[in-house]
Amino acid sequence: CALSLPWLWKNPDAQGWLLMIAVGLVSTLGQYLLYEGFRHAPASSLAPVEYTGLIWAFIYGYAIWTEVPTINVFIGAILIVAASLLLVGWERRSISTAKERVS
Repeated sequence: CALSLPWLWKNPDAQGWLLMIAVGLVSTLGQYLLYEGFRHAPASSLAPVEYTGLIWAFIYGYAIWTEVPTINVFIGAILIVAASLLLVGWERRSISTAKERVS
């Protein structure tokens, strides 16, 4: 893409610059909060929360492009969520077993 930049670039207007800056600030804040969350809680507990992005992707895909996900997309999403829930259960069981051994 960078090779075509000199021929295709158009300077954005004030509204375009404001939107780009706003997206940058919101994205930076979102990344910071995500990293802080992972710093304060185990990754296995927080990772499933990230999968709400699947739901948002479905909503935005339909709202913006009237795209209806195919059955393969739903099957993939179900597999991802099921694997995450299995991992959380496994981690909780491992922690419980470790606490019992210490007691």
